Amino acid sequence: MNYRTIVLRLIQRHQLTYQHLCSSQRLIPTVDLYADQLKANHHSWNDRLVKANPGCSPVQLLSESLELAIRDLENYLVAHFQANDNNRISLDSAMAYIRARTPFM
Repeated sequence: MNYRTIVLRLIQRHQLTYQHLCSSQRLIPTVDLYADQLKANHHSWNDRLVKANPGCSPVQLLSESLELAIRDLENYLVAHFQANDNNRISLDSAMAYIRARTPFM
């Protein structure tokens, strides 16, 4: 499953937000932004897990790091959707989230 599909399924859990993004033609840009962030967080988590567990299977660490990255994004989306009126997400909010969470290299 790719990052965009994961993000789309997370957003679809919030029907009002999903419908609003579709009707405002902002679904694809929003999914793309969150997919990029999910990918960056996945790699960041994987780097941390590899350093913490050098003897573990790389496949296992990739799986665990993806689970952690999805959990982080899901927690953010749930809190964000509940905080916004009518469960709507703004593109500006998505961009601010991504800028704040992008790991420094």
